[in-house]
Amino acid sequence: MERRLLSTIGFRLNPVTLVHYADWYTRQWDAFATQCNLHQFCDSGDISFRTFTFSSYQRFRVLYQLIDAIAIDFESHLYERREIVAALLFFVIGSTIGMMVFPNNFEIAAKFSQYAPILENNLGITLTA
Repeated sequence: MERRLLSTIGFRLNPVTLVHYADWYTRQWDAFATQCNLHQFCDSGDISFRTFTFSSYQRFRVLYQLIDAIAIDFESHLYERREIVAALLFFVIGSTIGMMVFPNNFEIAAKFSQYAPILENNLGITLTA
């Protein structure tokens, strides 16, 4: 009875969260990177999120730490969840292959300065404006 009522009004028991999108996007990225042999562009030879390597685990942790940090910010709810996760995925992948998404003298880097310990410890990125 309750399930029928909830489905009638369109209420979801398990809403889609940032973690759901991150899970889906990372699985898709790993499949794409393997199919297109993108691992050759990374110094460690591994650009995936879900393989059993230390670099993959570090990349996975950084992504989820950034997701957690952004999820508690009220303004993050102004954006689509999938867009937030896609932007963070771009940031983490770009940092992995040496493509600096935010150059050191770029103003927007100052907005991420509060996350500097996470990024500096795990990816070796310096975010000073």
